[in-house]
Amino acid sequence: MSRSITRFFAGFALVAATATVSEAQLTCTRIAGVNGAGCPIAVNANLVIPNIAFLQVASGTLTLDVIADWSAFFTAAVTDSTYTALPLTIRSNVGNVAINVTASALSGTASAVAGNTRTFADYGFKVLAAGSCTADGYTAFSGAAQALSSIPTGPLNAPTLSLCVASVFDPSDLTKLRAGTYTLPLALTLTAP
Repeated sequence: MSRSITRFFAGFALVAATATVSEAQLTCTRIAGVNGAGCPIAVNANLVIPNIAFLQVASGTLTLDVIADWSAFFTAAVTDSTYTALPLTIRSNVGNVAINVTASALSGTASAVAGNTRTFADYGFKVLAAGSCTADGYTAFSGAAQALSSIPTGPLNAPTLSLCVASVFDPSDLTKLRAGTYTLPLALTLTAP
């Protein structure tokens, strides 16, 4: 980086005294009465802008929703899910933004909540335009890096998306519903451009 900047300024330092071509530079000598019009020197000023992507997450903490009506949940006796949105802001000057999400070190499994049997499969994710999360099309977390889909293509001027996280609740398996605080660490990684 510093090498490029040094070269950039050195090129401009020669403009005032530089059309004789040598190995590394252009020169110009003006002789009064001989070449009064002078000898112009052409300098190309090049600006190199790299591929850039920017990701901003609204918060480092996401409180997942729980079942609103536990009585109805147990009466219905069917698996239910809640959906919580984490706002993401993405800016990029190219159209190939790629983001991975990794769920890791699922706590609450025996350590934080004794006897709990919740696994990565009890949580899922998908990406939507900003707003409320819908109730279908979720991918279960695996514990490995997984690509987020539905990221718009083309240069992105600060679109806000939602990373929707689903929490699955099964009334037939209360070992996954033991009282306590469960933590699902998520890492979002820009992988392209």
